Amino acid sequence: MVIGLTGGITFPACHSLVARWAPPNEKARFVWSLLGGTFGTIFTYPLVAGIAQSLEWENGWYIPSLLIMVWIFFWALITYDSPEEHPGISAEEKEYIITEQAGTVRKVKPTLKQTPLKEIFTSIPFLSLIVCHFGNMFLLFFYQNAMMIYLTKALGFKLTKGGVAAALPWLFRMVFGFFFSWAGDTLKKKKILSVTAIRKGATIFSHFLPGIFFILVGYVGCRFVLANIFLMLALGFNGAASISNLSNNQDLSPNFAGFLYGIMNTIGCTSGFIISPLV
Repeated sequence: MVIGLTGGITFPACHSLVARWAPPNEKARFVWSLLGGTFGTIFTYPLVAGIAQSLEWENGWYIPSLLIMVWIFFWALITYDSPEEHPGISAEEKEYIITEQAGTVRKVKPTLKQTPLKEIFTSIPFLSLIVCHFGNMFLLFFYQNAMMIYLTKALGFKLTKGGVAAALPWLFRMVFGFFFSWAGDTLKKKKILSVTAIRKGATIFSHFLPGIFFILVGYVGCRFVLANIFLMLALGFNGAASISNLSNNQDLSPNFAGFLYGIMNTIGCTSGFIISPLV
């Protein structure tokens, strides 16, 4: 519970940083950088599997926790709320970010009293985003809860090899996510498509296609190569979430992007309550 409470503020805080640091035409790539959590997962699956098999299983908790402490030290050392506060940023880069963001982001943090709660909870676009994000989290929780069981029990992988196999789809998610974020920013910058068209179109890749590939996994039997291909494609295409549900809160309200994400992620994470007993 403590891990959940403390970890739950991470993504809203990161979205607040994206709102303050990212030029409007580069936001998708900044949001993609939040998939660094995916990068961590790529190593965590085989790492924990190897630790559990070679050492006491408790070390699968202790060692990653120590690595997190190292990360916290560097995060506290190099992270600042805004370009104006950062002592190491060049004057040219600072001016570029401020100029690009002109008129879109407040320089003074809004207070809770200034937060338009009624407008937020009655906004049809935001309520639609919550539903979209719930679907995305349902998929991710399903993968996290079911895949190691599927790979080791159904396909017969040993624990360490199962950890590597479970990590590969996350690698695809990160790589595909970079491509989608770059494509989304390019389409937006060159005004080839509207922001609305980009966000709606991206859900085909981030939500619909992964669902199809997960269904196909259920029909491949014990053909583990084909099963792994479908799993990699499922999570790979979900990387398009970087330009669909994970970016839309930045469009709706840059000044309250972190607050919006906190709401949608709280509701989205309730899908984990459904997945665990199902698995």
